[in-house]
This record gives sequence, structure tokens and C-alpha cells, in this order.
Amino acid sequence: MKLRIKEVIKEQGLTVQEVATRIGKSKQSLHGIIEKGNPTIGTLSDIAKAINVPIYRLYEDDNDLSDSPVIICPNCQTQIPIETSIKIKSYNHD
Repeated sequence: MKLRIKEVIKEQGLTVQEVATRIGKSKQSLHGIIEKGNPTIGTLSDIAKAINVPIYRLYEDDNDLSDSPVIICPNCQTQIPIETSIKIKSYNHD
């Protein structure tokens, strides 16, 4: 699964340097994480918190995740869809 950390950082109006400072890493270290594309779930969580986005936004939008909420398994990175149902009752007010 491809990550889009750099793109999301830009979307949030931040720089890699600013985010690196927020998570306590050097710019070079964060750049390496972005380029390698294999950060730990803890690092992804730190980045997401630092830029104020849900962690799933750091992943490539293969299926437009913003419209379909998912949980990402921290062990295997599998996307698990979250299904919700809403029951709407109709009332007749005579």
C-alpha cells in the first residue's frame, strides 16, 4: 500500500521540516521515512497527529477512503471497512 505523507503535509500547508520538528525527528530522518515508505504504525500515528489528520489520509486513495471509512490493521496494513447502518423511522403526524 502506497503512502502519501508528503502530499498530505503540503495539503495541510506545512513543510517536512515543520512536521519533523513536531514529531521530534530531524528533517533528514522524516524525509527518509517518506522516501522508504515503510514507517512503523507509531510513526504514522505521530505524523497524523502532528498534521491533524486521520491516519488513513496518509495512505494512497485507491478506493477514495474519505468516503468509505476503514480501520487499517497495524500488523498487516489490511484495510477493514467500517459499515454503519442508520434506521430512519417515519412518523405520521395527523
